[in-house]
Amino acid sequence: MALNNFIYPESFLRVSSDIDFLIKEKEYSEIKKTTEKKGFKESNFWLWEKQLFYHHYPILEKNVNGLNCMIEPHKELIFPVNPFEIDLKEIWRDRIEINDIFIPSIEDSLILTALSSVYQHNFYGMFEGLIDAKNLMKKNINYTKLKEKTEKYNVIEIMIYFNELIKEIFGNGIKGIKELEEKADKKKLDYLKEKSLEKIIKIQDKKEIDSEIIKNRFYWAKGIKQKTKVLIFVLNHKLLSAVWKIRKRKKI
Repeated sequence: MALNNFIYPESFLRVSSDIDFLIKEKEYSEIKKTTEKKGFKESNFWLWEKQLFYHHYPILEKNVNGLNCMIEPHKELIFPVNPFEIDLKEIWRDRIEINDIFIPSIEDSLILTALSSVYQHNFYGMFEGLIDAKNLMKKNINYTKLKEKTEKYNVIEIMIYFNELIKEIFGNGIKGIKELEEKADKKKLDYLKEKSLEKIIKIQDKKEIDSEIIKNRFYWAKGIKQKTKVLIFVLNHKLLSAVWKIRKRKKI
């Protein structure tokens, strides 16, 4: 939703299946009341799922012209673990306001786009992320601040690799990011460089995508505590996916 408002003249130019909000836990009841006035209802299935999925609250749904419109109120920016040093207070401090909505700055949006593409979804939807980044690069970016945030958030390797993909597709990369290569962890960079666009394109099977996402999250997780959280997340996801399929069959 932020990118729709930020870099696209019309919302339909960036297709997304849901609307994501990042909210504080104490604000959920207020959000729920506000959306209910607009005709949204809390999904019963997701009420049960709330006990297992800890990165967002129950989905709020509404039928709009025969289509299911979903709002996901998130309580975490990065899940199932945040192996980086993302500073939510800094993102909030540097926020900008568009159409009465607070969204991250251009610099933070570019970093979060890279993280979403490379870590969060492990290249699933990569081309959408690359196009988002290309459009963000047309804006007035403070490249000094971008480099500082890249180092502070500990996402140097992610940004370097994402930048290489941008250059491969569009010819021009993000100014100053390649300069950070001397500060990068070579093992992490080699891990990312093993994945090429050719390999990403060839991944078609859903099981293969899921498997790659799990491997990726285990790789970046720091220590036993984070790896355990990833494992719990994966097991919960598999259980919920199975329940969802049963639920859909019953509806049919």
